[in-house]
Amino acid sequence: MFITDILAGIVLIVAAVLLIIASVGYKRYRINGMIFAIVAFFIFFIKALIYELNTLLTLNIDFMEISLLLDIIILITMYFALALKR
Repeated sequence: MFITDILAGIVLIVAAVLLIIASVGYKRYRINGMIFAIVAFFIFFIKALIYELNTLLTLNIDFMEISLLLDIIILITMYFALALKR
């Protein structure tokens, strides 16, 4: 479990950094597709945060179901980010 916790922490940090970069990029260039990328990075951040809180606070949340649901939402938002890229 130790390596899983480290990887989840890395995902949390990377998602936060990418969320900040996408937000600054949208503010600067106003590309509408970036809104969907911001949403996807935010969901990645929430997913990692839920995992970390579940591990640290032993909330006994079924993380696999939540993870799969959030992955579906992330894939859909990334599709729209690419579709509206122009």
